[in-house]
Amino acid sequence: MIRDKKIGLVIPIFNRVNYVEQCFDSLIKLTEKPDLIVLVNDRSNDRDTLDFISRDWQDSFGCETIVINNGVNSGVKYSLLKGIDFAFSQYCNIVINLDSDAIVKPNFIVRLETLFNDFHSKHIVSGFNCISDGNPILEKSTDGKWVKKNLCNGINMCFNEEQYKNKIKPNLQRESGNWDYDSSLSCKEKSIPFIVTTPSVVQHIGLVSSMGHGHEEKADVANDFYSLCLPDVTLFGIDTNNRDALERAAKISQKDINFGAVKIISDPLFKNGREGYSEFCIKKLNEHFDTSHVLVIQYDGYVVNWKAWDNEFLKYDYIGATWGYKDNMNVGNGGFSLRSKKLCKALAEDDTIDDFHPEDDKICRKYRRYLEKTYGIKFAPEEIANVFSIEAYGASLFPRGNQYSGQFGFHDMHVDFTGSDIPESIRLKK
Repeated sequence: MIRDKKIGLVIPIFNRVNYVEQCFDSLIKLTEKPDLIVLVNDRSNDRDTLDFISRDWQDSFGCETIVINNGVNSGVKYSLLKGIDFAFSQYCNIVINLDSDAIVKPNFIVRLETLFNDFHSKHIVSGFNCISDGNPILEKSTDGKWVKKNLCNGINMCFNEEQYKNKIKPNLQRESGNWDYDSSLSCKEKSIPFIVTTPSVVQHIGLVSSMGHGHEEKADVANDFYSLCLPDVTLFGIDTNNRDALERAAKISQKDINFGAVKIISDPLFKNGREGYSEFCIKKLNEHFDTSHVLVIQYDGYVVNWKAWDNEFLKYDYIGATWGYKDNMNVGNGGFSLRSKKLCKALAEDDTIDDFHPEDDKICRKYRRYLEKTYGIKFAPEEIANVFSIEAYGASLFPRGNQYSGQFGFHDMHVDFTGSDIPESIRLKK
C-alpha cells in the first residue's frame, strides 16, 4: 500500500505492566507501522510499569515514539485528549487510539487504514468487534470484511481531525459520562454508523482494571479475534454422557484458536461405553474430518494455553501426553491428542488392527512398531509431547507428576494448576 496520509497511534497507560508488555509485543510484530506512536503515561505509580515504558521503544516499534508524562493522574479522557491533540499537532492525518490492555493483529494498521480510505473518511473505523444485544449489526459487507454498528467501544477507534473535533473531543472534555458511548451517540445523530473490521484485529485482554478491580466475566472482548489460526486442524470430540461438559471444553479450546473445522458430536454413534469409544477412535474417526490433522478432546482434556502451540506438532502423526514407561513407547495419552489423517486412515483400513481398547494404548504401544514400519507413522518424541500436553491419570506413576507447567493442553481432572496463570474460569470443574 502506498501511504498518502501520516498515521499516529495513541496509547494511554496507567500501571498494569503485564498488559502493557503484551500490548507492546503485539505492536512490535506489526507488518505495517504507524508513522508516530504517542505513549501517554498517566502518572503510573508502579515501578515496573515506569521502568518498562521508559525504555527507548523507537527501534523496537520501527517508528518515531514519544512518551508524554502527565503531571498528575488525570484519567483516560485527559490522557487521550493530550495524546490525540499532540498527534494531530505533528501533522498526522489519521489517529488511532488503543487501550494499553489490548493486543493487535500484525495487520492492525493495514486493515484500519484500508477501511478508512475505502469509506472516504466518512465513518470512524474500529478493529474491535464486540458482539452484544445492545449493539446489533446494521449491515454486513458481502466479502465479510466489515460490519456497520451504531456503538463503538473506546478500546480502539480510527478517525481524522474533523471527526475528532466534532464527534470525539467534546465528549473527552466532559467531566462525566462515557466518552465512547457519548461519541457513538454523536455519530448516530448524524446517521453515520461505525465501520468495524471482521474479523477483529484488536482484542481486549484486561481482566483487571487499572484501579485493581477484577472483571473477568464482564470484560468486553472481541468475539472473532483469534490469536492462533490452525486451518489444517479439526477440533473433534464425541460424548453422549457429558454433552454440556464436552461443549464447554470445545468452547474453551476455541477461545483463542480458529480451527479449520469443528466437530463436536453428542449423537450415539457407538455402544458399549469406553470400549465402543475406543473402537470408534480407531476405525471410524477417519470418516469425520478432512484436514491433515485432528485434535481429539474430551470433557476433561482440552486446550488451556494457545501460546504453547508449535507448528512442529504438525510434523508428527500422533502426539499425546507422556506416560511413565521406559521402553521408548511412552507417547501417549489419547484423551487430548493430535492425530494425522495418514494415521487415522491407516488404522481404519488395516484389518490386522483388530484390538481396540484402550485405544491410545493399542495405537501407541501394541501397534506402534507395526505402524512405524508399515506406514511410516511418526510418533512425537517425549520432549515434544511434554510441551503439547500433561496427563494426570495415575500421575503418581509419572516422573513429572501432575503439576501443570505451561503445556498446550491437558488431560484428567487431577492436573494441578496451582501457581499457573491459567484462569479459574477455564480450569476443569471438579
